[in-house]
Formats: sequence, C-alpha cells, structure tokens
Amino acid sequence: MLRALLRPSVSPLLFVTLASVAASPLACTNFVEGESSTAGLGTSDGSTTEASSESEGTSSSTSAGTSSGSGSAGSTTGSTSAGTTTTTTTGSTTGDPTGGPTTDPSSTTDPSSTTDPSSTTDPGATCDDEVQNGDETDVDCGGSCSPCGVDQMCNVDVDCESGLCDAVCQWTPHSCLDLLMADPNAGDGTHTIYPQGGPLDVKCDMSGGGWTCVYANDFEEDAEGWSAPTIEGCGDNKFLGRIFNKGESHRDIELFGVPHTEIRATGSVLVLDSWDNEHAYIKIDGTEVWSKACSVGQCGQTKNLCFAGWWDTYISFTGTKAHNTGTATLQISTDLNESKDNESTGLDNVEVCVK
Repeated sequence: MLRALLRPSVSPLLFVTLASVAASPLACTNFVEGESSTAGLGTSDGSTTEASSESEGTSSSTSAGTSSGSGSAGSTTGSTSAGTTTTTTTGSTTGDPTGGPTTDPSSTTDPSSTTDPSSTTDPGATCDDEVQNGDETDVDCGGSCSPCGVDQMCNVDVDCESGLCDAVCQWTPHSCLDLLMADPNAGDGTHTIYPQGGPLDVKCDMSGGGWTCVYANDFEEDAEGWSAPTIEGCGDNKFLGRIFNKGESHRDIELFGVPHTEIRATGSVLVLDSWDNEHAYIKIDGTEVWSKACSVGQCGQTKNLCFAGWWDTYISFTGTKAHNTGTATLQISTDLNESKDNESTGLDNVEVCVK
C-alpha cells in the first residue's frame, strides 16, 4: 500500500501534450534582411510566444492572421498585434544575399554627437599669418585687421592708418608741422590734417613755424566750457569777464590727438579801471606762462573804454610751455583785491595752438 502511494503520477493530459510536440517537428526559418520572420516557437493552438525585450536593429513585416516560426543565426525578438507581426533582430543573420554580416546599427554615429556648426573654423582674416585672407585688403591689414600703411591696398578710409584711401593708402599729415615739412611753401590758413586717422580742418600758423591751432574764441557769442562763463561788453567789443577780487576762470582744451611737444596760448587781457601795481596771470596746466602788473596810466591806458571813469586798455599776451598730453587747461587769474566797479580784468581773442 505504501509503495502504491509513492508511485509517481503522470497525467494523461501530459502524455497527450508530449505526443503532440513529438509529432510536430520544429521548423527552422531562414531570415533574410528585409524579409519577415516570426519570432517564438509554434504552439498547437496557433498562438505565438512573445519576446520579452527588444534589441538594436529592426526589420518588420505585416501579414494576415498570426504567423509562427523562429529566427535563426542570432536571437530575434518581436511582438505581435492583431494581423501584424514585427520582428527585431540582433547581430548578423543567415541567408544574407550579400554573403556578409549585416551592419550593426550600434556602430552608427549618434546624431547628437555630430560637430556643432558654430565650432567650425572661422574662415575670416587671421591678421598675423603673412597671407592675405578673409576681408583683409592687403597682407594682414585692412578690413577687420589693423589699418594698413601708406601704399598698401585699401577699400575705404578706415582701412588705412592715414585715414585716406584712394585704391592704396595715402600719406596724410598729422599736424600743420607735418604739412610744412612736406611743403616749406605751405601758407597760413585752414588746412586738413589727420591726427587720429580722420580728417580735421584746423588753422595753421605756418609763418610762425607750423603751429596747429585747435581752439579759438573771441567771446562774441558764447563762453562755453569756461568755469566763469560771463560775457560783458566794452564799447562794441565783448570779452570773458569781468574777473576781479582775486578771481579766475579756466577751461579744458581738447587737442584732438595732434602730436606735439609744445603748447602756445595767445590773446588779449583787459586792464580796466584803477589798477594799483596789480597783476593778471595766464596759466597752462597750472604753470604760469605770462603775467603783467599795471598801475593807472603805466600800461598804455589812453582813454576810458568802458565802466568807471578810469582809462583802460587791452594788452596782448603770448605764453608757451613744453607739453605732450591730449588736453590742456587754460586759466586767467588776478590778484586785484577790490570790487569790479573799481578794478577788473578779462580775456579776449584767445587761441591755443600746439607744435
């Protein structure tokens, strides 16, 4: 009895199933790239075994109903839906008409790793390779590079150090002194110079040695830029002032990049009313370049020009000093110590030049 209980039990249904399997030999289906193949083993009820995952590289086909079979030479995976079978293959397959392995899709370049077009080499000018390239107008100059020298090729004025282009860069003077050295017969008057590459019309004092005059004011219209910008009249003339009781007025003068080693200020100082051996001073950058002391009747006063009943006069001045910076400060001051009704001074016809 105990032996009968331990005898293994075999289900009749299992015998039937095993017999069915043995009676149906497995069919091998050759898969050719581009053709369809079923994935999984055929079953007695016509259903397919669905693969659990997909791998790189795919081929697909559509057929009516449900297909069965198995891929060969490499694993195949796929899934089926109503009326459609999709097969995914990995690696190489047998039956390739070319006789070689199919391309491994994993070896293709990831589109995200392609070269960024913005990182490509700029085809523009290099400016230092001794070759004319990009937008250069001559070798390593012009265009987006530094300006070209005289006689080098150019397209526009800014291609040239001189600021003047006529197919090639032209020589241009940077000061009136440059003009005078190039042409000793150059006359006084207005000339065009190129101190910073661009043209600048200036008055040139050629007879005085090639001075470039960069500022002038007769104060008939304005006193722009002066610290005490009052304008008063004396007869038919206007001037900067009146300056009195130890007062002063000054202005910064722009020199426009004109190369120079000296600066000169010229003009007229007014002696008005009752000076008592008192002074007017002209200074450049704080350095006194001219002064004059006067008393009543001792500086050429011959008549009463304006204001109180004392005689008055204009005195011309010239003051120079060594200089090489881009701006200069011009100042008029006085040591007069009374009200402007008794004694005062002023500035007229001022001009600043450099050389």
